[in-house]
Amino acid sequence: MTPPGTVNATDQARLIDYLTNNNGNLYIESTKLGFDHLGTEMMTRFGIKFHQEGEIYEVQKIEGKNKELLKNIDYSYSGGNSPHYLVDRLVSTAAEVLYTSEDGYQRMFAYNPDNTYKVISSSIVLSALKNDDSLSIKPYIVAEIIRYFLEQGSATSLQKLFGKNDDSFLTIYPNPFNDLTSIHFTLNKQSNVSVQIFDNTGKIVKQLTNNKLNTGEHSFTWNGTDNEGNRQKSGFYYCTIQADDRMWTGKILLY
Repeated sequence: MTPPGTVNATDQARLIDYLTNNNGNLYIESTKLGFDHLGTEMMTRFGIKFHQEGEIYEVQKIEGKNKELLKNIDYSYSGGNSPHYLVDRLVSTAAEVLYTSEDGYQRMFAYNPDNTYKVISSSIVLSALKNDDSLSIKPYIVAEIIRYFLEQGSATSLQKLFGKNDDSFLTIYPNPFNDLTSIHFTLNKQSNVSVQIFDNTGKIVKQLTNNKLNTGEHSFTWNGTDNEGNRQKSGFYYCTIQADDRMWTGKILLY
């Protein structure tokens, strides 16, 4: 995002071309989303308009308005004394409202005009959502957004997309994840096994094991840190399992 109140017209033109001429999908969030794009063509492409700037501490809960996408679940919202609490108030012009705040203002939208492109636009930021006792909120919402964009019809489809390779040797769950994910696999014979996590540049991030393992089921966990214990940034990572002369790879989304 550009600084509040300023928009790079060249970048906007590229985004508009991507959406309208290339059947693009766009997820965009900013507490100043409406203010950033006020009076520009992008707001039309989002199917929304800017109503007014918010006030500090006004958003403490967001309430689901859609029974299919994001499952109509309500979430607690927190960010401390920070810009997370100065959240733009938006209004739908064509988009479907996904979430409002407890004061009734519209905050998150989905727009799919004539199946040309898909946009989810939000003036609440996912990093400020609180988990509850039974659900890891942020990975769940990311998975739902991916399901919407890729037209994956169920959680099972998402698990196939992100969690397993073709022969189902490797299972990674939950995926996407934020705090901890488990990597499961089964060996049909005793093997020398190396389990490693790589980033998207091919750099080794984490060595989970490098030992001889017996026949049967095995499980390892990754908490999103490197070998030195440093938390890694959000994005796609790859888990590789080398068992003697065989190798399997699974994609992991860390949020």
